[in-house]
Amino acid sequence: MHGGELKDFINFWTVIRAGRKKPYSDTDVFPPLLKNEGEVKQYCEKILKFIEEFIRDFLNITFPPEERHIFLAVHKK
Repeated sequence: MHGGELKDFINFWTVIRAGRKKPYSDTDVFPPLLKNEGEVKQYCEKILKFIEEFIRDFLNITFPPEERHIFLAVHKK
């Protein structure tokens, strides 16, 4: 179980009836969750979109696209 900043993190968990007497199946194992956000996978995919958008916006502010094109054209070998 994760602690720290992931207080609402619920790790992988399994149904108790599975195990030694019966092999685990997809219906016995549940993915990790964040209590208010749902599955961790979907949450991370959503956050990744925000990160990509932030990087794109930051690059456009600090190094505008027209300057990038000029720089790349001059330094292309």
